[in-house]
Amino acid sequence: MNVYVYVYVYYRFDLRTLDANGPEDEEGIRRATELIHSMIEQEIKGGIASNRIVLGGFSQGGALALYSALRFPKPLAGVIALSCWLPLHKQFPAVSMYWWLNCCVNCVHSCTDSLNV
Repeated sequence: MNVYVYVYVYYRFDLRTLDANGPEDEEGIRRATELIHSMIEQEIKGGIASNRIVLGGFSQGGALALYSALRFPKPLAGVIALSCWLPLHKQFPAVSMYWWLNCCVNCVHSCTDSLNV
């Protein structure tokens, strides 16, 4: 669940395992990413430049923020990702990420977090 312009937005995908090489809910990840991309496009249509938009999240939300930013076709200002991982990480860096070089990324884990990015 996330708060977006005072409206609760639900996005999720199934976590099938905590094993980095285990099966992932690719369809659910893509559906959630489409929702995030549509929200970004709404903001762009409203006059906000894509390079002024920051995505962020914690745990599953951070994972979705990272994945959505990498798959978005326009440059974003940055990503704040807390205690998360990169879903479908085996697809990267095969995805074109030329603009990603100018995107600020803050990915944070605590010393007691067992999950590694």
